[in-house]
Amino acid sequence: LHYKNSLSEADTAAVYYNPEEVEHKRLSPLSADEIRSGFNNDNIQVFTATDDIKAHLTEQDQNNAVILFMSSGNFGGLDLANPFN
Repeated sequence: LHYKNSLSEADTAAVYYNPEEVEHKRLSPLSADEIRSGFNNDNIQVFTATDDIKAHLTEQDQNNAVILFMSSGNFGGLDLANPFN
């Protein structure tokens, strides 16, 4: 309920999570459908591999773009200073 509709105004919405971190924190595994349901948004793209989210980011039009990164971790080591390289 915390994130319900929070990405509804985004032109493109993507969520990345690391299943190993979820397991390490002793949380229940998440499915892409559970994430979409939690955000109440069927259009969210869900990524669980750093290389996949990086590829997704590099494919996006970055002109006049606002990209928001939120995390309790480090995006699997993604270099946030240069996420598009």
